[in-house]
Amino acid sequence: MFIQYGGVFVGKKSFQSVPTRFPSATNGIDINGCKQPICESFGFPASSDENDLSKNYKYIISSSGKLDATIKCKACANRNEESQRFGTVFYPIKSNKAIVEEIQRISEYLNEPVLTCPNPLCPTHLDGVPAQLKKRGKTKSGSQRYYCHVCKTSFTFIRKKRQQLRSEVNKMVFSLLVNKVVLKRISRVCQISMQTLYDKIDFIHQQCVQFVAQRERNLTEKSISRLYLATDRQVHISNWTRRKDKRNTELYGIGTACLDSGYVFAVNFNFDPKMNPVCTEGAAIQAGDYDKPKYHREYARVWLRREFEEASRKKTKVKQHEVAMSLEESIALKSKYDVENNQDLSSEDIDEFTQTSEQGMLIHNEYTQIAHFYFLKRLFKNVEKTRFYMDLDAGMKNAYISAFREEIQSGDSDGFIVKTTKNTTQEEKRRFRKNSIKNINELKGVSFDDLSAPERKNIIASIIEDELDNLLVIKDSTERWLKHPLATLNEPEKMIAAVTPINRYDKTHQAHLYRKATLHPIDRFFMQIRRSVLLFERPMSSGSNAGRVWNGYGAYNPDMYNILADIYRVYYNYVEIGKDGKTPAMRLGLAKGPVSIEKIIYFAKN
Repeated sequence: MFIQYGGVFVGKKSFQSVPTRFPSATNGIDINGCKQPICESFGFPASSDENDLSKNYKYIISSSGKLDATIKCKACANRNEESQRFGTVFYPIKSNKAIVEEIQRISEYLNEPVLTCPNPLCPTHLDGVPAQLKKRGKTKSGSQRYYCHVCKTSFTFIRKKRQQLRSEVNKMVFSLLVNKVVLKRISRVCQISMQTLYDKIDFIHQQCVQFVAQRERNLTEKSISRLYLATDRQVHISNWTRRKDKRNTELYGIGTACLDSGYVFAVNFNFDPKMNPVCTEGAAIQAGDYDKPKYHREYARVWLRREFEEASRKKTKVKQHEVAMSLEESIALKSKYDVENNQDLSSEDIDEFTQTSEQGMLIHNEYTQIAHFYFLKRLFKNVEKTRFYMDLDAGMKNAYISAFREEIQSGDSDGFIVKTTKNTTQEEKRRFRKNSIKNINELKGVSFDDLSAPERKNIIASIIEDELDNLLVIKDSTERWLKHPLATLNEPEKMIAAVTPINRYDKTHQAHLYRKATLHPIDRFFMQIRRSVLLFERPMSSGSNAGRVWNGYGAYNPDMYNILADIYRVYYNYVEIGKDGKTPAMRLGLAKGPVSIEKIIYFAKN
């Protein structure tokens, strides 16, 4: 027997219940709806309630492939008939449950440990009675004692730590990890076994996470008027573990950094080390996931093995060469690629040379990207306004709009996409900068290099303001683009497009928002982690087969990218000092001075 779910026909067993047309909201999250901020349907998610005509009349559900479906926004479609530049009218349906699961995974470190009564006979465990715990003095060693008013017992809560033999080498291991030293060489220098080294890396990671969690919990309560943020992504490849199957596992990491302080708020990879591939595959089969639409699956968040194999056979990597290509042509090429190859907004590039991991499980990248922005939304709950500058990527733009929908509607968040020229030599960068300054001097009749910093900003903003009525239309891109008048050594050429309605501001305000556009803070972090942590070094192409790559110092367990990225993020934000003598955490107000490695390693929560 077959049953149709919104245009998708799937097998149905007699005992299976028929799911709703649209995925139900989970924990208040429902992202399935129009993603065009200027549309009247924006902010109205497709309802899972068949009787809710106030929402359902806005959308049509249709099939977009086997077990996939999209919703069509009627208002966008009507507007597109009048103007072909309004953009897409179809949006892939995603699982709200999977998004919540991924948010919980990447934000887990921020959660305060739940203190419960250790007495197994306490009614709080047996009968579900609410816990009533109060502090009651301290032990001789200084540990906090607690008293349970339910079972009338007292206890001391002691956080268990793995025993650290030869703890004196922990600082050296930390320092060598963030200074591009090979793991085997660290083992020899510190005179410890490889197993001991891995144990110490786990311990250092645990301490870094607990240290930064305490600081970033304070951030959620910190009142900030404006945050300007840069978001980009980086792809990393882990080595194959079997000679008979020389396929790589690709991980996609998305990161966001503050423009003013340089603080990196999060770096999240689409990999969950706690998921067991064999157990999850069996549970998914038992749940009938392969017969359900992807957005209704119990395990919609993860790449199931058969699903990944099918995708790798269908897809072929599209090489996007940008050599000798103008910035406009590069934008058109990327926009065309997104239209033709990124319809599910995952931004993943799967082919016959990629595979899933045997340890842990890959996450569908679109869920990690959406969860990343929801996590930032949690961190920034006391920030008055946010402005995001994102890399040109349809999946990233969709993730931002999905998470910050309410803030975009209220005018408390604005988004821009940025495209910069890459693969240029230092000589070319200097030439770009020299020519841009020459053009500014001729256009405004000034000597740009002799101006003060505020005067330079106003000059650049005035040039941009003059161009706001002449934004560029680029083929296959639904946005309108502005070319930044000033070239820098970090970004020799740059074009920006707004993805949220900024016409609510006057033109001078709009011009300054364009002027500030940059991806440099997050790109600098990605560049530094490649230079500082050997695991993140770019891999080499295999000589025998151009589709395969190999990193002689790379990871065999993808979770090492999660672990070392967390360690380096803490080091970068709190330990490493910039030219101004401050760390990013100091500039943001999360630290009074540089934090020593010892304070992080021996951090203990009271």
